[in-house]
Amino acid sequence: MLEANGGLIDSKDREFINSHNRQSPATATHATSSLNATLNQFNQRGERLNEMKNKTANLESVAIEYKKMARQMKENAKSEKIFGIF
Repeated sequence: MLEANGGLIDSKDREFINSHNRQSPATATHATSSLNATLNQFNQRGERLNEMKNKTANLESVAIEYKKMARQMKENAKSEKIFGIF
């Protein structure tokens, strides 16, 4: 039998090729399984990143409101001190 590069394939080569052909479906199944697991992990990571993005936006909003409230309380306290009301 001729090989693609023009050389002869001996019985050892044929056995090697046949052994890999027999393993091929199992190897393909394993590769597919590994790929699916990796894709699942990427999706889960994306979901966690989106969740963290939402929590960060919420925290930022709460911090802005806290800052506004603190300023207002400070201004109220200054006003009370100025007018002597305690």
